[in-house]
Amino acid sequence: MTCIGDWWLSEPLPKTSKLRQLHSKAYDWGAPQLERQSGGAGYQGRMRYKVRAAINEWDLLRLYPDSRPETVGDEFRHTYEENVDLQRESQDDNDG
Repeated sequence: MTCIGDWWLSEPLPKTSKLRQLHSKAYDWGAPQLERQSGGAGYQGRMRYKVRAAINEWDLLRLYPDSRPETVGDEFRHTYEENVDLQRESQDDNDG
């Protein structure tokens, strides 16, 4: 049995097959089965990351068939703290 956290490592689940089918239909081409990648830790284990990585790889393969794309990502965290540098008046504001 396959759990969601391991879906990228094992046989394709219906969700990934459906995603590949939708991408193929949307662009009128046969999206290939992607090589399995390790699930990763943290954000790389999230379904959103895996879906975006698959779509990006298919897009690159569709546009550049001879390429071998590889997804590399960094987690972005926003703190929602006030940035005082953005509150300063710029020189451009004084000119107009």
